[in-house]
Amino acid sequence: MWSIVIHGTEWVKLRFSLFDVERRYDVVKIYECTGPLHDTHCLHDDSWTLLAELSGSLADNTAPASIHDWFVARGGMRVHFTADSTIQKAGFEATWTSSSTPPPAVVHTQNDTAVTRKKLESMLMELWRRLVDALQ
Repeated sequence: MWSIVIHGTEWVKLRFSLFDVERRYDVVKIYECTGPLHDTHCLHDDSWTLLAELSGSLADNTAPASIHDWFVARGGMRVHFTADSTIQKAGFEATWTSSSTPPPAVVHTQNDTAVTRKKLESMLMELWRRLVDALQ
């Protein structure tokens, strides 16, 4: 598990350049700290809200469409990887950046949670993909 909380910045962005994990058995979860921050950590462990749950591969298009987008969190971000021990794939690589100003494509919802327009579209496509998979 990796936590990204930078003192003096308000926004964290993360994007995957490589993503190849065993679908359904190896999972990367991305969380946003929605509670109070202190220096470089989220004060309460229960203050992390799930932004995305990712599994699959870019190579064979089994990873969700949102994998191509920047994941944006206000405050802090946590990346949590869980895997089984049967099939080993290449894994994942990601880059992140932080800023004190919001990214240009950020939309604020009623409760002031940051969601990028592109990420929202990808989330809807992922919901559609899950619905189609469940009906098959």
